[in-house]
Amino acid sequence: MASSLVDKSQLLTKGARILERESSGLTRFCSQLVRFPTENPPAIATEITAFIRDWLEDSGISSRVYCRVKGKENMVSNLERKAGPGLIFYGHTDVVPAGDVKRWSYPPYSGKITGGRVFGRGASDMKGGLAASLFAFKVMAQLDVKLRRNLQLTVIPDEEDYDPKKRLLDKLIEDGAIAGDGCIMGEPTGQDGMSVGDKGDLWLKVRATGTPAHGSSPVLGDNAFLRLSKALAALAEFWNDEPPIPTDVREVLPFSEELVTRMIIALGFPERVEDAKMLLTHTSVNIGRVNAGTMINMVPDKAEAEVALCLAPGLKATEALERVKDLLKGCIGIEVENMMEFDSNFTSPKLPFVKLLGEAGRSVMGNEVKPFLFTGTSDAGAFRVKGIPAVCFGPGDIARVHNYNEYVDVKDLTAFAKAYLRTAIEYCT
Repeated sequence: MASSLVDKSQLLTKGARILERESSGLTRFCSQLVRFPTENPPAIATEITAFIRDWLEDSGISSRVYCRVKGKENMVSNLERKAGPGLIFYGHTDVVPAGDVKRWSYPPYSGKITGGRVFGRGASDMKGGLAASLFAFKVMAQLDVKLRRNLQLTVIPDEEDYDPKKRLLDKLIEDGAIAGDGCIMGEPTGQDGMSVGDKGDLWLKVRATGTPAHGSSPVLGDNAFLRLSKALAALAEFWNDEPPIPTDVREVLPFSEELVTRMIIALGFPERVEDAKMLLTHTSVNIGRVNAGTMINMVPDKAEAEVALCLAPGLKATEALERVKDLLKGCIGIEVENMMEFDSNFTSPKLPFVKLLGEAGRSVMGNEVKPFLFTGTSDAGAFRVKGIPAVCFGPGDIARVHNYNEYVDVKDLTAFAKAYLRTAIEYCT
């Protein structure tokens, strides 16, 4: 980077002009990213990572690739590594499966550009946000100004299907390869909201044992599936718990409820609005898989289910596990295996980089950007638990994520790229 310092107002104007000139290129670039069929599973990222790396190198930006499992390449680039800790631009290249291709108006990996939108699986989650981050990162390098704080780009291959045995993200943060004092993720939020908190996760395998018998004489056995059913019904009661919500989280609940209401109505379920609002403050229980029995004429002696609990804000996984044990006290022949746990997590909206991002969004998009709580989990938690505050703010409609005919608005790509760039200039120079 150059050694001379430049007035920030000049940088902001110059950067915005560059992005405006390159808006059509940004649109085409997003379309190119969508054309890589990076479904997870298996989340093979070799080609798309090489494409991004080559694109950066064409602009004189070097990158380093880290890989534990073939096909799952992680890429990290730094603009001023020797500067103090600064901002991280985060993006993931994997997408959920496209599903029934006949239900798409355009082929899911065509990256079709029409009507001011880029269509395709991952356009919104999150190749649109990734493209905007990459362009902001590249323009920041083109401004050629000495940074007081480093600007880092992190691109990972495996966000959609969490597998801690294969993922490198946690280790890269622990080892310092990924480092900063703030992270901006281009996950889809829309223009007026910024996600500052995630719920936690507790994934369980619940097993039941019983006594086999002939199917014609079930009274002579103990049906493991019936035992499992009672246990699952007991776990479902977790939903009715009302744990105390931390004060800082309560402050963002009004807008969070507004967003949830908007999303549920947009999805066509206005009668479910009040239940959906409870997702923000309660622990949800999802019975994802059930397996029991070997033959129709045998009483099953084994049964198991996989259950995902999405934990209420402020509720630790260890506390949730104790509550699970309490709920199952009256159930016979039941054992529980903890498959994965993750505490709920939160980033203060009062942090400098968060306030700067909100101000940048308002300046570029003309509306207030309000903090909200996410009803699920994201990779923001992986950063927060390692001491790096993270927020999600990116192009795309949350209601359309993982749906058919997923798209991102072309105008949003440039708008978010400008907001990212503006924040980086304000925070890092």
